[in-house]
Amino acid sequence: MPSLHPVLALLSITLSAQPDHAGNVVVPDVPRRYVVVDRPGQDPVTVKGSDEVLARNDLVGLWEVTYFEQGAEPRPDVAGCLHIRFSRGKIELLQANRVPKVVAYNLDVKHYPRQFDWYEYRGSELRLQRGVYWLEGETLLLCLGPINRRRATEFLTTPYDGRILFAMKRIAGKNELPADVPQ
Repeated sequence: MPSLHPVLALLSITLSAQPDHAGNVVVPDVPRRYVVVDRPGQDPVTVKGSDEVLARNDLVGLWEVTYFEQGAEPRPDVAGCLHIRFSRGKIELLQANRVPKVVAYNLDVKHYPRQFDWYEYRGSELRLQRGVYWLEGETLLLCLGPINRRRATEFLTTPYDGRILFAMKRIAGKNELPADVPQ
């Protein structure tokens, strides 16, 4: 039995076609984004990006935490010395005079606001924090719920709720951290 997928794709393009001023049918350009994936020790590969791959690609880079809040209390002592490096599957939390902490993360871009989970294993224990994120240009907001509890669903913390809120700015053009932050 032939697949209906190509037929449905063509149907959606045809339905979105509009006549131009001369009466000719104009089919809009279908946006296609591709992502170059670097592979250590191998040639890079170009892949067509799914929504999640594209969202992960948008986060890749080094971010400076400009604001940190926990339990409705701003924590400038934490924000002032914390950097976060995103790759496509892991996050490195880099804080001055501390060993870097590495966690894995997942995105769910089908919800609004977009959902964000980060997790780490400590021995046989899984520590999961679920929340939401918002990316606007070079600014990223991230709110996470308490460890192994409910998802944070808004960008807000209240006293004793266990949620944490990050506001970050991308460090453009810098691959190097400030001298006081460990590599």
